[in-house]
Amino acid sequence: MEAGRGPPAKAWLHRAAARSRHALDQPRRRWLLALVYSLAATIGDRRWCRIRRQGGTWSYRYNGQIILSDQLLLPSATFDQDLEIFLWDYRPEPGDTILDIGAGSGTEAVRFARFVGPLGMVVAVEAHPRTAAVLRQACELNHLTNVVVRAVAVGDQVGTVLLSDEDEPGMNTLFEGGSLEVPMTTLDALVHQLGIKRVALVKMNIEGAERLAIRGAIITASCTDRMVISCHDFLGTAWGATKADVRAWLEGEGFIVLTRPDDPRPWCRDYLYASRLHASGRSQADQLRSKHCGLGSAASL
Repeated sequence: MEAGRGPPAKAWLHRAAARSRHALDQPRRRWLLALVYSLAATIGDRRWCRIRRQGGTWSYRYNGQIILSDQLLLPSATFDQDLEIFLWDYRPEPGDTILDIGAGSGTEAVRFARFVGPLGMVVAVEAHPRTAAVLRQACELNHLTNVVVRAVAVGDQVGTVLLSDEDEPGMNTLFEGGSLEVPMTTLDALVHQLGIKRVALVKMNIEGAERLAIRGAIITASCTDRMVISCHDFLGTAWGATKADVRAWLEGEGFIVLTRPDDPRPWCRDYLYASRLHASGRSQADQLRSKHCGLGSAASL
């Protein structure tokens, strides 16, 4: 390929795949649509990718993994970019424990599990039962034994809560006409239940409920090295305006907070990257664990 022709050619392939979707996104033609997208992803990204319809979801086999999603898309343009957003200033290491709060269908959890390896653990939490079922399926297809799935909402108390039931899983919230009753827990209760003593990373993307979740994460915060929290001010809703409150809470818990104010993607500008690491790389969380991470009795949570 001629020098300088790579990006335009890739963009052309992506546009061609998108155009084919309008004509082929029908039950009897989806096998052909999957073939078109597989070729576009394989040629455009220069790595083998097989996309096919699997039950009610799309299956993406590439880079030695299987990712499931309710949406048809090109992996590098979505899954890889989403992973980069969450891991902007940190890459998980073998043996790490990661809490994936708002795991969806597992598009990040599957990759996290590979990073942390058999000695690490990923706790993947998804509130919507239908999406959580897809998450479990993704873990099974990838033969992941280091992922713990919990079908539960995360908030400020243990009980139940009403969740919206939209066709697009990523749009479900606790704040807009909830009709689906789901169990709710707190991060502190979850960490206690699983006997977790140290958390390397909390990744949180829960459509505005982050303001509730942090209220139930006091003990968890003291045992955590890093948090990446997706705030939702960019949506322009009252319930989505969480960035100021979440940032104040993180700083009050002793985290150093970074943002990406110059990122062209508005949702990226609302991410908060919180870390307890000193310049030397030593974690402040070690100093707090002796005080808090016995986690007390279940009644105290």
